[in-house]
Amino acid sequence: MSDHAFELVPAPTAIAGSPLRKIVAWHLGIAGKFWLVASLTLLTILLLAVQALRLAEVTRSASRHVQIQVLGGITTATELEILLERHRRLVESAPAEVDRKQLDHDQLNAMSVETELEGLLASGEWDLIEIIEDVLPRLRVLRRQVFLFAANLAQDKASVVAAEYNAAATAAAKRSFDYRALRARDTAAWARQTIATADAFQWWLWLSLGAMLITLGPLGLSMIHNMISRLVSLRAIIMRLAGNETNIEVPGTNDGDEVGDIARAITVFKANAIALLDNDARLARLNRQFDAALNNMTHGLCMLDGEQRVVITNMRFRELYRLSADDAAPGTTMRDMVEGRIAAGFYAGNSPDEYRKRLLRPTTETSVEVHHYIDGRSISISRSPMLDGGWVTIHEDITDSQHAARRIAHMATHDALTNLANRVLLRERLDNEIARCRRGRGMALLSLDLDRFKAVNDTLGHPIGDALLQAVADRLRQNVREIDTVARLGGDEFAVLQTDADCPEFALGLAQRLISVISAPYAISGHAIEIGTSIGIALAPRDSSDADELIKCADMALYRAKENGRGTAVMYEPDFQTQSLARRAIEQDLRHAMASNALELYYQPVVDLETGTVSSVEALLRWKHWERGWVPPMEFVPVAEEAGLIGVLGQWVLETACKAAIRLPPGVKVAVNLSPRQFSAGDVGSQVIDALAVSGLAANRLTLEITESTLLKEDGAVIDTLNRLRSLGVTIMLDDFGTGYSSMSYLRRFPFDGLKIDKSFIRDASSQDDRVAIVNAIVTMAQSLRMKSVAEGVEDAADLELVRAAGCTHVQGYLFSRPVPFDQVITVIAGCRLNEGLAA
Repeated sequence: MSDHAFELVPAPTAIAGSPLRKIVAWHLGIAGKFWLVASLTLLTILLLAVQALRLAEVTRSASRHVQIQVLGGITTATELEILLERHRRLVESAPAEVDRKQLDHDQLNAMSVETELEGLLASGEWDLIEIIEDVLPRLRVLRRQVFLFAANLAQDKASVVAAEYNAAATAAAKRSFDYRALRARDTAAWARQTIATADAFQWWLWLSLGAMLITLGPLGLSMIHNMISRLVSLRAIIMRLAGNETNIEVPGTNDGDEVGDIARAITVFKANAIALLDNDARLARLNRQFDAALNNMTHGLCMLDGEQRVVITNMRFRELYRLSADDAAPGTTMRDMVEGRIAAGFYAGNSPDEYRKRLLRPTTETSVEVHHYIDGRSISISRSPMLDGGWVTIHEDITDSQHAARRIAHMATHDALTNLANRVLLRERLDNEIARCRRGRGMALLSLDLDRFKAVNDTLGHPIGDALLQAVADRLRQNVREIDTVARLGGDEFAVLQTDADCPEFALGLAQRLISVISAPYAISGHAIEIGTSIGIALAPRDSSDADELIKCADMALYRAKENGRGTAVMYEPDFQTQSLARRAIEQDLRHAMASNALELYYQPVVDLETGTVSSVEALLRWKHWERGWVPPMEFVPVAEEAGLIGVLGQWVLETACKAAIRLPPGVKVAVNLSPRQFSAGDVGSQVIDALAVSGLAANRLTLEITESTLLKEDGAVIDTLNRLRSLGVTIMLDDFGTGYSSMSYLRRFPFDGLKIDKSFIRDASSQDDRVAIVNAIVTMAQSLRMKSVAEGVEDAADLELVRAAGCTHVQGYLFSRPVPFDQVITVIAGCRLNEGLAA
């Protein structure tokens, strides 16, 4: 403790005072006197405490009731009404929705809302649960009906059920509203009770205060007179000390009460006044430290007073505006600094007058603005007002950060690999161009998809694939106008937005030019690469004036271009939409058929020409539609592949065929076709093994038929799977040989057990020498590779004689039997004797 410290305790002389002084209450210390007053006051406070406790109890009870029962119930009811409204909007929009994906998405959202409703009711008040718990199951049932009818395009029925749903949802909301009104009335009742109790407490408070004033007034006045007389004496001492008169004595320092403590404190004040001189030196040191911190700030600082004169600036501020210390000295006006900048040609904005007005306007509220100066710099200025009318400004050079922000903005709207516009920027410009189309202008949207790009990625690797995409982007950029937009949408998908395209020929001309330039060979890292592109074209406003719809039209045209054999450009036609809806209808009906077991397998025998008997039967998928009758596999199988159903469908065919093969005569195999999409949709190897295990069929009685496109699509993975199955004893046949790429490398990389010659080479082959030559060449190749050769489409005796002469080992066709149900194929097998007669 320092020399000037002191302890507020009675001085020894005071304690040793006369006995008379101790027994006279009026000469007790100030604390003792106030203890006497406090005792009397305590009695009054106790009277108030009783009423305060009662008020607190009523208030606490009311608060708990309002918070837990009323506000909790009202909050739950409000959340319930919000969820019901969300659910209602999703359900009522279903009848008008034609997009199946959006419909499924809306139904999932509606189900999510139902889950939230159940959770809300589970945690809410029982009174509220009793009010609406019977409504939620009803709403769920009606929602299912609405989405079911909407998904099956029964819009009228969906609208009727939606109206019924709306009535039920409205009734539930009405119940919730009535519940909230009831809780609000409860709150008002509790508030009235609390107010009444508070009024009673107020009366008790005034009565108690009056009693205290009457009882304690004389005693308090006497105490105040005693203290004031002593304090006046001490005040005179303090005034003398304030006038720097330190050579004085302080009376009363030996008194034992609190006024004596004040006297002793004044002696400490006297010592502290002497210590102020030391503090001046310390303050000067702090000022130097503050100046160092101020001038080492990374931001510029300028403080102005109410007359717009400089109070203080730091070094960074002067550096930013190229000012000397004198130019920004305290007292300098803001106008002088601004005029100096303008005279030096350093200002922001369109003109010096504009810059002058911006900087000299009064500041009444905090603001932040950016000034772009003619030397290319951007400075952010934050202005904050002060109470005296002045303001403080913080200045930051944000030139680099703005450049970085522009780069980030560019990255957000451009593809990182090709630096083309991305989907976001394309959509923005598409919206702008469509707005122009509404004013009489035309435009075209070209949707491009590279052909054979995946094969490049898979064989040469992704770095080569990326370099190829960059080369394609360069060619696209070089062959469009500056006013057009080229975008990469992802993967090998591109788009071109062609502005001012008022006629289809203009867009078709661009498309043909792009097909030509993209199809030209590429030389990348020593590799000669050839790819192509397919293009779909949609015109605005001819095809649509809606961005999403126009993109959809271009995608449908691209899909048609791919169907036409790739490397072509197709203009969107209205019937594409009809065909798309037809495919979607087939997809929906196919899903229903799969769920209701409406699909079945037919079987067509394959005859061994050497023995004249049936060696195997091919399982063929058939679908009899409940309205359209028999639907050709070539119509619904591609739909199953596109919709992602081929995996489940193919597994069902495998299991069903294997189970049926158990009942075939010994030695007769069953053949199952595998789609290329099955290999990418799932683990075909595991599916085959599971089907054999479940059915109990020996692996050597199962034949799998694949097409060349399967190997082209998934070369390495497919061959590994086929080798694994072949090692188990499964027979692997190459189907439709001659109609695809017919690459001999497939036969070298995988030793097939046989080839199936496509029926297009057999039909009328006896009258066409070129087809006879092709059949002979395929059979000769199969013989040299020790493979079986199966001729498809043998329909008459002339076809049979042709393939027999060519050396085919097996035949299949209507000459022997059409595809028939399993219960009939047994009869066909038993009756098929090639040397005894042929079935029609």
